[in-house]
Amino acid sequence: MSWQSTHTTGLGTVHIIGEQPRILDNPQLSFDQAILHGAERGKIAQLIVAGNHTMKGHKSVYPAKYGDLCYWDGAVAFEPRSAVIIQTADCPSIILTNKKTGRAALAHGGRPALTGPCNVVGNALHAVLGGHDGAEDIEALVVGSICGPCFKHDQEEAKPLIEYFLKLPPHVFADKDTGALDLFQVIRHDLMYHGVRDENIRHEGPCTYETKGLSSYRRNKTSRRNTIIMVLS
Repeated sequence: MSWQSTHTTGLGTVHIIGEQPRILDNPQLSFDQAILHGAERGKIAQLIVAGNHTMKGHKSVYPAKYGDLCYWDGAVAFEPRSAVIIQTADCPSIILTNKKTGRAALAHGGRPALTGPCNVVGNALHAVLGGHDGAEDIEALVVGSICGPCFKHDQEEAKPLIEYFLKLPPHVFADKDTGALDLFQVIRHDLMYHGVRDENIRHEGPCTYETKGLSSYRRNKTSRRNTIIMVLS
């Protein structure tokens, strides 16, 4: 059996299922898995996330659209028993919940989506707030990520990929000499910049690179993915 774990949020649950076929190859599988975890059949949004800035939906976060596959980096749900599904293979998944409004976002926090001041964190936060104030009430959970020490950029060709992050506080690197970028710390920094309280931000592992049963593109260039399903209660 593949890796499976369940994480609680203020508005429901998040489920990680390791080493799955890509949604484009088998959309019915992740759809059925969302139903098994409590989602209603007509309230499931499946996203095809962007691997880099050249792909459709890069950094985009919109209200959940049920039925069609959407090329976005995140979506917001607010109906009971609704679900949002993304897939990753080392990139963090960001879950933002607002218990006051009943809105929750699931977003893909890969390095390209986190690059630049206008990135997927700010877009997801704006979407879950619905244009209102109240970032201090947001609760954030980060799951399904490669850890900082394993995410090195010590090859010459990789150094341009982390130039933006060198402008951030040094703690976003597990080791600056090897360019070991800690994506959770980048997300935490951005959330706090936008007003989310540090005590409302949490990270739950394990590291995808180090964990058997979880897909890691950096470890073995796999075509398999970890399916992340956010279900509202």
